Amino acid sequence: MRLGFLHRTTFVAAFCLGVAFSTNSAFAGDDKKLEVLLIWGTNQEKSSDPAHKKVDSATSRDFKKVYKWENYFVINRKNAGVEARKKTEFKMSDQCRLEVKHLGDDRFEVWLWGKDAEAVKEEAVCKGKQSLPKGERLILMGLNENESGWFVLIRHKE
Repeated sequence: MRLGFLHRTTFVAAFCLGVAFSTNSAFAGDDKKLEVLLIWGTNQEKSSDPAHKKVDSATSRDFKKVYKWENYFVINRKNAGVEARKKTEFKMSDQCRLEVKHLGDDRFEVWLWGKDAEAVKEEAVCKGKQSLPKGERLILMGLNENESGWFVLIRHKE
């Protein structure tokens, strides 16, 4: 049996709608709760800002295995739900902004935007796609001129 042009077009349109609806239903209720931390790594014993608290002992231990600093302070912490296929913005500081898009399952696309103290315009520091299963973390890192480092840590919020 041959389908006429109109029937083929209707079939293709119905098929595409079916795929679109089945894709949407696969994402329905698939929002992820994330915790994002802006962390400062330094050899200083204390931060000049009393609001900055040291990271938890497990994170500190893991960071010390890889990075050179003795102390790590949480500068900012944000928690948010990331809806499927939508970007969520996390403003971590005046110099640091993060956008996270949930691609489905445990896949995310991340954009890190930053500017130094003199910069008027922000620039993309990095962009990438990454799988982030529960229990894992994604860490983005940069260096400061004063022998310290900054980190953006992303993990699932339980």
